[in-house]
Parts: sequence; C-alpha cells; structure tokens
Amino acid sequence: KDMYVTDAGLIKERTTTTTTQDTTLTNTSQTITDPNYSPNAPDISYDTVSDRYIKTYRGASDYPEYRIGTYNSSTKAVDWGTAQVIVSYSTRGYNVFNSVGSSGVIGFVWTLISGSSDYVKFSTSTINATTNLLTNSSLSGTSANVVISSSEEYYPQGVVWDSSSSRFVITWTTVQSSPAYTIYANCFEVNTNPNSDPVWSSSNQVTVDNTNGNDSGTRNCFSLIYDPDTQRTVHFFLTRDGSNNVRYGGRVLSISGSTITVGAKTTSTVAPYNSQDNAIITTYDTQNNKIICAFQENTTTYNKIYYQFVTVTGSSTNTISFNTGSQLTTFATEKYNIAFDTDNNKAVLLTQNRDDSYNVYHNIYSSNGTTLTLDSSTLVSSTNLIKNAMEEGVEFVSGRGFVYNYQKNDVNWNMVNFSSFFGSTTSTVVNASQSNF
Repeated sequence: KDMYVTDAGLIKERTTTTTTQDTTLTNTSQTITDPNYSPNAPDISYDTVSDRYIKTYRGASDYPEYRIGTYNSSTKAVDWGTAQVIVSYSTRGYNVFNSVGSSGVIGFVWTLISGSSDYVKFSTSTINATTNLLTNSSLSGTSANVVISSSEEYYPQGVVWDSSSSRFVITWTTVQSSPAYTIYANCFEVNTNPNSDPVWSSSNQVTVDNTNGNDSGTRNCFSLIYDPDTQRTVHFFLTRDGSNNVRYGGRVLSISGSTITVGAKTTSTVAPYNSQDNAIITTYDTQNNKIICAFQENTTTYNKIYYQFVTVTGSSTNTISFNTGSQLTTFATEKYNIAFDTDNNKAVLLTQNRDDSYNVYHNIYSSNGTTLTLDSSTLVSSTNLIKNAMEEGVEFVSGRGFVYNYQKNDVNWNMVNFSSFFGSTTSTVVNASQSNF
C-alpha cells in the first residue's frame, strides 16, 4: 500500500480525492406564489451591493409590482419577500423592466395608464437589505415622465446599464404613430440622490427604428442587451428586409455623454415565425464575447428554435453581424428563455417541449463562439407547465447558478419560482500499492 507519515507521526494510507462537476443541473423545489396575476414576463436582476435579487412584473390588478429576494444558502434557492405595488395605476403591456447599475442603483421602466393617457416612466432606487424594500418608497412619484400621450399607446421594451457612459438606456415602441410601431430610446443619469428624479432631457430622445415588421409582433418581439466588450447597447426587434420579408433585425446604440448614436440596421437572413408569440431571446457569451440570439424559425406548423451568434462592432462602425446559425432544439416550442453560465461557460435554455406534452426542459450547450453543441436535455417539470412568455424570467449569479420565474399554466395563473445550479460529485480513491526499487 502507499503509506505516508503525518507531521504528528501517524502512518496513513495515501488517497486521492477528485471532484467532478455534474453535467446536468440540480433544481431546487418549485414554490408557487401570486395566484391570479396578469399574464406577464417577470424581469429578474441581482444587486451585488445589497446581495439581493429583485423581480418586477405586472401584478394581479394590472399594477406594476416588485419583490425582493434573499439567497438561501441552505436550500440554494431564493426566498422572495412580499409583493409591493409600485403605484396603483394600470400598466400598458406585460412588462415592468429593471436593470442594476453601479453602486447598487436600479433603473425601472414601465408604462403607466392614467385616465386616457399613457406615460412612459423611468425611475431609480437602491435596495434596503434590512427591510427588503426599495429605498425609494415613491418610485412613481420621483420618476421621469419620458413621454406622455392621450392618443398613443406606449410599450416599454427594456432597460440596460451602459457602463461606458454611466447611464441607463431605455427603449419603447408606439402603436398609433406614423409609421406605426416606431421604436425610440433615451438615456438617464443617476441623480446624486438615487432615490430622487433622474437627470435626463427629452431632447436626447432618438428613433431606433421605424420599419413596420408586424403590428403586434413588433410590440411584443424584442430584446435589449448590453455588450460589455464593445460597450455598446443592442436593440433587437421584428422588422422587414429589403424584399419586405419579415425578419429579425438589430441596431447598435452608442452612448457618449447624453448623446445616443444609432447604427445602421442589420437583418438576419433567417425567416422567423411571424407571430406576436415568437419571443426573441438573447444572452451574452462571456467566453467568446458574442451575443447569442434565438427565436422560433418559420419552418413548420410547430416551430423549433433557431439561434445565431451576433458580433458587435463598436468604434465608429456601430453595427452587428449575424452568423449562419442552426436549430437550437430538435423539438417544437413556444415559451423559452436563455442565460449564460460564466462559471462553466455553458448556455442554458429553459423551455417547454411541445413534442412531450409541453413539459419543461433544460437544454445545456457548450459554445465555441460559432456553434452551440447540445450537452444534455433533461426534464425539469411535468406538472408546473408554462403559461406565457418568460424571456426575462431568469438571472445567473456566479457561484450560485440560475434563478427562474414563470407563469404556471393553470386556472390560477400562479408564479413558479425555483433555482438551478451545477452540482459536483466528490470521490476518494485509495492509491495503488507502490513497488520498492
């Protein structure tokens, strides 16, 4: 046997301990909350300063709401606090977006309906980790009224933190304008007191795109993402190419001070399924500095997800380019989201499987910046199925894994909450005997 003497003079057998990462995700128990709330896609973010999660969504009375979550190291899940109403006015659309900036400041964007008028609202706040509430108790009262109209419908399309300019960037779209479904953007600087009105100007508003792709599709099919490598914001949306074919396209937003420069539109050559339910999902591949973009391809009656890698060119060019891409799933699906595990360099898709009774699956992919290779596809749930779109309902945190929220497909429209992480297996092997020479 292979033996050795310890510093204490003990003779012990030499062993080798090996820790191997699991190839599939471990899921925590699913908890059910918020019955009878409106169809929505919760938006989840994590704030490192307060060590708290936040999710925003349209609540049961169509009011914008938020919950603060605390990571539970014992269960490896997030314990969500009580729902808090931001303001007792209805929202336009399904989304209430949030994004974490520097120093624990969070930006929020939603559309408030008051009387016959729509207000696009933007506000900021920090999190009080003691009370698990926003420090700004009057989020709507200290907000910027970005645009107001009694004859227009405004739909928020996202908010990101642009670290190069130290500003939040928001986008929204219209319905009644001419041309219809024009997409706009503006940027906001955090005030010295982050719980007061942000610093901004309506004169900095820009038109992102005014190409009508599909009425309800343009309103619902979009994604706003920040590329930390080129320090550019990219807005993806449903549009039309030069031959009037419906396609997904994107534009780069470059922020210098409070000035937004919009790059030329680039469209994918892949035909998407032309439906308001065809969500476009994006995540950032930190290993290869590429955006992964995915959507339903227009191939069959029940469409599979197609993905493409998107390269952002910054400097004075400010454009994107789509690679050829390929199908992401071998099964048909309608509801899905994606996030990138920066600890293990894996892209993880949470999706319904229409070919398997709409059961919920995890697909795990390896990435080389050009191709996604499927590592595994495993069942997550056969009981808590997905009701509505959930593109923003995931957040990855290094060392902890993924946090998920989606709407359950049942009569109560409950919210399903759970976490997923890559576990590991540790094994100890006794070393083989050693020969004497």
